[in-house]
Amino acid sequence: MSNQMPTLVCEPREQTGTIACRKLRKQDTEVIPAVLFGEGKPSQSLSVPGHEVQNLHNKKKLAGHLFQLHIGKKKQAALVKAIQRHHLSGQIIHIDLQRIDKGHNITTNVPILFLHAEECPAIKEKGQITYTTTEISVTCLPADLPEHVALDLSNLEIDQIIHLSELSMPNGVTLTEEITEDHNPTLVTAHMPKIIEEPVEDESEEESDATETLDTEADTDDEQDSSEKSTD
Repeated sequence: MSNQMPTLVCEPREQTGTIACRKLRKQDTEVIPAVLFGEGKPSQSLSVPGHEVQNLHNKKKLAGHLFQLHIGKKKQAALVKAIQRHHLSGQIIHIDLQRIDKGHNITTNVPILFLHAEECPAIKEKGQITYTTTEISVTCLPADLPEHVALDLSNLEIDQIIHLSELSMPNGVTLTEEITEDHNPTLVTAHMPKIIEEPVEDESEEESDATETLDTEADTDDEQDSSEKSTD
């Protein structure tokens, strides 16, 4: 298992807590605070290389992925369970790492890879595709964890809906979410785009308005003529 996972060099961190994490980020922008937990062992505070971690995140190879942690002279397989990002800059400010054992199941989210969407009948007929769900929660052994689950859309037609139950799972991988008759989440929907029609004024109303305007002008002229005659 260790030969298949990328490595991530970590350093033990003695100071813990929110304040300590903030100080660490201010003192050294090249590292990111992290915590390692799970497998019935005490949590351990760590620091990880910031530049490397940010690059992995940008390539979508961080959250939900497995790593072989090098903590001093020790090695520990771990799953990136969660990441926290700054609300303005988007930079990673903290990472949660879960210890894993090759004989124990893990549960995590993996992305859905939508294939051949541009080739499907719905798109050829000028339709649109709405992606309601883009990732799913799966349970499996660490060695069976996929990078993604593929969904072929090459036969997707207008007004067709694909549900979670129609997703084919890789060997050894099961959906964490239970599917029932009343609960079967939508993944993809194909539909024609909505056309918003601008309101068209009724020609008869325009003619009526024009007639009223002419009548008003005529009445005004009659009043002026009558006034002039009275003056004479």
